[in-house]
Amino acid sequence: MMNIPFAIRIGLAIFGICGTLTISVSLIIYNQISGSIWNGMSSRLKDLNRLALSQIKPDQIETIINLKSLIETKYPVPQDIMNNLNSGETLSLLPKEDIDKIQRQDDFQDIIQYLRRVKFSTAQNVVPKENLAQAPANKLDIPLVRYVYILTDIPGVKDYKNLRFIADGDYETIDIDDNGMIDNDEISTSVGQLYNTAGQPGIEEAFKGSVSSNPEYTMDQWGIWITSYGPIFDNNGKIIAILGIDMNAKGEFNLLRKLRIVIVVVIILSIFLSFLAGYIISIYFNKPISALIKGVDSVSKENYDYHVDIKSKDELGLLANTFNLMVDSVKEMKSRLQDYTESLEEKVEKRTIELKQSLDEINTLKVQQDGDYFLTSLLLEPLSKNTVNSENLKIEFLLKQKKEFFFKNKTLNLGGDINIAHSVTIENKKYIVFLNGDAMGKSIQGAGGALVLGSVFQSIIARLNLSPIEQSKSPERWLKDAFVEMHKVFEAFDGSMLMSSIIGLINDRTGSLYFINAEHPNLILFRDNKAKFIEPNTNLRKLGTEGIDGQVSINVINLEKNDSIFIGSDGKDDILLQNENKHRIINEDESVILNILEKINGNIEILLDEIYKIGEIYDDLSLIKLTYSGERPSVQFLELLRNKALNYYFEKKYDNCTSILSQLFEYDPTDNELLYYGSYAAKLSRNLTLAADWGERLYLRNPKNTNNLINLINVLLIQNNLSRANRFLGRLDKLEHDKENYNKLKLLYIKKYEKLKLNNLFIN
Repeated sequence: MMNIPFAIRIGLAIFGICGTLTISVSLIIYNQISGSIWNGMSSRLKDLNRLALSQIKPDQIETIINLKSLIETKYPVPQDIMNNLNSGETLSLLPKEDIDKIQRQDDFQDIIQYLRRVKFSTAQNVVPKENLAQAPANKLDIPLVRYVYILTDIPGVKDYKNLRFIADGDYETIDIDDNGMIDNDEISTSVGQLYNTAGQPGIEEAFKGSVSSNPEYTMDQWGIWITSYGPIFDNNGKIIAILGIDMNAKGEFNLLRKLRIVIVVVIILSIFLSFLAGYIISIYFNKPISALIKGVDSVSKENYDYHVDIKSKDELGLLANTFNLMVDSVKEMKSRLQDYTESLEEKVEKRTIELKQSLDEINTLKVQQDGDYFLTSLLLEPLSKNTVNSENLKIEFLLKQKKEFFFKNKTLNLGGDINIAHSVTIENKKYIVFLNGDAMGKSIQGAGGALVLGSVFQSIIARLNLSPIEQSKSPERWLKDAFVEMHKVFEAFDGSMLMSSIIGLINDRTGSLYFINAEHPNLILFRDNKAKFIEPNTNLRKLGTEGIDGQVSINVINLEKNDSIFIGSDGKDDILLQNENKHRIINEDESVILNILEKINGNIEILLDEIYKIGEIYDDLSLIKLTYSGERPSVQFLELLRNKALNYYFEKKYDNCTSILSQLFEYDPTDNELLYYGSYAAKLSRNLTLAADWGERLYLRNPKNTNNLINLINVLLIQNNLSRANRFLGRLDKLEHDKENYNKLKLLYIKKYEKLKLNNLFIN
């Protein structure tokens, strides 16, 4: 192997580090920018698709069904034509006279007007009520969306590779940009036209019932697009077609291409400059390093009178002076070592007697300590309980404390982890409440934290079982109150006792899960033998941490049949591994537990055995497995309820809207946007109790939603609940919000407060 001088290696290292860092940072910046552009445009396009689907009318759905039936019956697609059609290509199968006849019909034109209204809703100006032309009336006000169309599948074809157009808002061939020629994106798309959609996975998702988008830019004969698709249902909840919306992404695509060129130039320039800097630095270091090497060689030959002569006042000079001092120290130590060797035997005998005395004292203290451990373990045992009794939910515990001790002929465990699960009743519904905690500190200190948490939580559960007031709270309200109560207990220890934890509620019948994460490892969802983390909206700090201002955020998800949730401490990740050189290293890959769960199919009983196959656990490990086996309504049924509620909302039929949403929230309470619509609709229908309840539940999930805060304050003021209205006004004032609405609400509060004071004064 070639012996490369140290100075040159420094230069090469600087060159390598700078080059690698520049490439990495450039790629990260590019990925962040491209991802941000894509996610923003894709999200807005899917929102537009959802809104457009909610506005489609029953007679328009009937027209789509009739058109679909007509082209399927009268103009079937031969298999050989589908096989020869390439990705992105189209083919018209209808005679021109038939196309013209269909496209002149009033019901077809009604569909066209619906599609154009969706398209022109993305322009700056308001869409007029009269019929819309295909080309924009104002050439300076071009809508963001380029195409809006309806596609349907072909009977007997299951892969959705080939679809047919029912209607396209741009069904006419028009020179829209007035350049004197018909460009590719100006060619008409006629009814019944065949379209090869290979490479667009968003279409398959839409036919499964979800509003979706393709994961990357779509390129076809018409251009470069960002596309979203949404399912169109008939009255029976069956998907009959999909609504496609295309946004022209050529500008963004070209912008990213220019950005890639700039990044390549920056990388090349950076590599050149880092190479130059490395070369200069290697020259600078070479001479003083050679002098230090010569000094080390002399000292290795026991020449302790050699001194390195480097005059500079920088780090190399300091290193030379330190080397010289070290040589002098070694010379002195060698002299003292010779003197120490002569009296070594006497000192060893004296030290042995001292160590024996210390060992006797330690053995006495250990017996006392094991007694303390035993008492603490007895106190913890009844607190860590699983008293769940449910047909739809199965709860399993795994607890392996790291500390083992021997007392009264028994081997016992002690640590700071704890699992708790109970069946409770909230709002006349059966719920399962669970808690997994991990106390700060080892052995007896951690066990003390678990003891405090278990005692407080058991008292909270006992109060819930006995108190109708507690049982009348919403799941969000009860979770927040329980969390705040536990936090205040730990806060009294002034930071000497902290606890990470997850506390949650799950509806026994519907599988709706509510939880709070206090700086604890993320929940793991195990579905279809695939494990993934569930990121919380807000990850609070540990129980007992100073500075928590009470802004607790509740997370809500729905479980499907046979889903499992794993809630565990970081002991499942803290594994000592052995690398190729047989060195012990700590696992830093959080995904290891996901791979293990998938390998054992979520079987918690053999989880420890599987972990021991790859390493050693060096921390307390606790885990709760929660499996839901109940039945949930179909996605189509829930989507139908959502669309009905939105239609009633936009038609201002608020009583009907709140009625449908009450039914929907029984099975799916996760949609925060619908919860806001429901609170607003309940207020307008004068159902103030329901409006306040839904508004406060949304506040507990997202305290920073200013629109909800404004609506909730308005409801409380109408109810004359001035104390709570004032509290939420204070919350709103701390956020960025609409000052005009805030001032109106503040003025209304002052007027009601003054009126209340006058009434009390008059009565007195």
